[in-house]
Amino acid sequence: QHRVHGDLIHATMSEFRWKALESNPDVLNAFAHSVGLPETYCFSDVFGLDEDLLAMVPQPSHAVILLRPGGLKGKIHRDVYTGPKNPWYMTQTDSLGNACGTIAMVHAMANHLDELSIGEGALRTFVKASAALNKDERGAAFDADEGVRTLHNACAAEGQTEQPEDEEDVAAHFICFTCVDGELFELDGRMPGPISHGPCDDTLRGAAAAIRKYFMEPNPDAVNFVMLSLG
Repeated sequence: QHRVHGDLIHATMSEFRWKALESNPDVLNAFAHSVGLPETYCFSDVFGLDEDLLAMVPQPSHAVILLRPGGLKGKIHRDVYTGPKNPWYMTQTDSLGNACGTIAMVHAMANHLDELSIGEGALRTFVKASAALNKDERGAAFDADEGVRTLHNACAAEGQTEQPEDEEDVAAHFICFTCVDGELFELDGRMPGPISHGPCDDTLRGAAAAIRKYFMEPNPDAVNFVMLSLG
């Protein structure tokens, strides 16, 4: 199966400190387990939005990661969340060029540290250290974390497809969907903040409905959507 890399977008050479990550569960799991996710949890492919395909995904799902193709023309405006709930979120700063896949994984895991039994390691250490920072400061701190970057690049190098050339424009982008305090949030480091999709008691099906409504239906000719579930 052809795998897509995320977010290579005319970056400067400094941005290639973060290599493009392949949308391959093995690659995502290698990173997630290296930063503290127990082996009992993993990312797996979601092969479609129909119920029979969703039923094949390990349950319960704690988060869904979408890799959406670049160049989507059909867009529906979504307001940034300003309510009382506080999903853990960080900005994908410009210097984090190709780190969107890792940022999506961090969003997925950081909002469920205890629920996922995240052990002591790079992720829990970073979340604790950045607790008092705002979203932009977290992005800058993440970019400066050489330990996490080294793990990211080592996992990116394990992908099945060749790394894109630096000057290519891939523009595919990873986004996380996860429920926090009973509400489904879209966590995209390139957006101004979290986006709420309302009450949710089933992360997988809630995310599937949001992806269908806001990404697939407005872009019926778009291909290469990839979805992965953390469960």
